Amino acid sequence: MAAAKELQTEGLPVEFILLDVAKPDQIRKAAAEIKKRFNKLDILGISSCFPVSSGV
Repeated sequence: MAAAKELQTEGLPVEFILLDVAKPDQIRKAAAEIKKRFNKLDILGISSCFPVSSGV
């Protein structure tokens, strides 16, 4: 939430929705709130948890 507030102070249109992806009820509630506010969801996924082969 602190990151969202910081970005908002810089004038960026940031929204914060708390969500624990291990809890299906929270997923449903977040999805409903997102649909109500925006009618869509754009996702950019970046993961650095996969090792990179040194031979590539």
